[in-house]
Amino acid sequence: TPSQRDFDDLMKSNPRLQHMRSLTSATQNLYMQGNSPILKDIRLRKAIVLAMNHDGLIKGVWDGNGIWRGPVPSAYGVNSALSQEELKELMRYDPGEARKLLKELGYEKGLELEFMWRTNSIEEVLASDVIMQQMKQVGITLRPQIFPHAVARRHHQRGGNEPRLEEQQFL
Repeated sequence: TPSQRDFDDLMKSNPRLQHMRSLTSATQNLYMQGNSPILKDIRLRKAIVLAMNHDGLIKGVWDGNGIWRGPVPSAYGVNSALSQEELKELMRYDPGEARKLLKELGYEKGLELEFMWRTNSIEEVLASDVIMQQMKQVGITLRPQIFPHAVARRHHQRGGNEPRLEEQQFL
């Protein structure tokens, strides 16, 4: 993968090059297996959301090139059922509150969940690694299950009730 320095050098090497940025329809999604007995409790799902630093993901994985996408997304682009400010409040980063909820649920010594992700791009691998680190900071250990896209899609469609998180990117 080219680095930022490679990009900068390329731009300097030819003054006629233009750098154009735009949003695409690519989205990064995190699914929770809601019919699992453990993940049925909304407090646990809320703790998972509170443990995620969405701005950190956007800055660290996509060099700041991204927007928040909430539970009621737009079809494409920046227009959403909720504004960026509303999404940032709804899905705020608060690891202290996440730990408090986990303790309230009896997981003060931690919790382990299966974490499925696909291997389509380096960004998916990086995002999954960041998510695992963020969860670990609040006491949730994610057991990674890495699948090629087709296998992960079949697994997702089958459902099941084991507690797991799934990370997927749709283009």
